Amino acid sequence: MTLTSSQTRVPTVVLYDIMTEAATRVRGALVALQDKHPENADLYLREDIALMDTIEAVGPDDREAITRTTEALRAEFNRLSAA
Repeated sequence: MTLTSSQTRVPTVVLYDIMTEAATRVRGALVALQDKHPENADLYLREDIALMDTIEAVGPDDREAITRTTEALRAEFNRLSAA
C-alpha cells in the first residue's frame, strides 16, 4: 500500500486515533448485533475480543499498518451494518 501525500502530512498519532475510532464503531455494531441476536452473543463477544487483539498488535508508529487496519475496520463496519 502506498500512502498518499495527504496521508503523510497527517501526524501518525492522528491516524492511530482514527483507527481506534473505527474500531469503536465496529465494536458498537457488534454490541447491536448481540442485542439483536442474543443466541449468538458469544460469537459477537469473541469477535470483539479478537478485534481488540488486532488493534493492540498495530504499532503506534507503523503508518502503513494503521492505514491498512483502518481500511479493514471500515469494511467490517459496513459488513456488520448491512447484517
